Amino acid sequence: MQNWWNARKETLCHVKTEDHSNHTGDNIREDIQMNSAEKWFDEKSGQVFPCKFEAFGVLVWSRYGQASEIAEMLAFVRDVAWEGLESVLEEVFYDSKASICTFVFAPKFDLKDSRASRVFLCAKKYISQFMWGDDVYNSNDIDDIVDVN
Repeated sequence: MQNWWNARKETLCHVKTEDHSNHTGDNIREDIQMNSAEKWFDEKSGQVFPCKFEAFGVLVWSRYGQASEIAEMLAFVRDVAWEGLESVLEEVFYDSKASICTFVFAPKFDLKDSRASRVFLCAKKYISQFMWGDDVYNSNDIDDIVDVN
């Protein structure tokens, strides 16, 4: 059962998992203690499972299941829903490998829509780095002009 779940996690989240099935007793505890930081904080280590889920009606996922990315996306989607705009978002994806978040919008929504600036402001508030149209934005770019239309 454990090997099936490890394979499933790798498929869903593109992370590598360790197989401890050949370990017994104290050996596994020692391995886990010695590699704890490496296990959780390696670039491709999954920290949150499942790393693909639905929140506020929007598909949210992180390539490598990074906790910080998921926290950013959840806060973003929560604010978008609070604004009543969750229907304009279909998917929020954080590409851990490229360190950038992308959005898939509803088919009839485009960035010239009057609601786009409100969604953009939510992204600026929470998402470290994201694509908006053909441009890349960072949440810490204080001097950005908010007019995205």
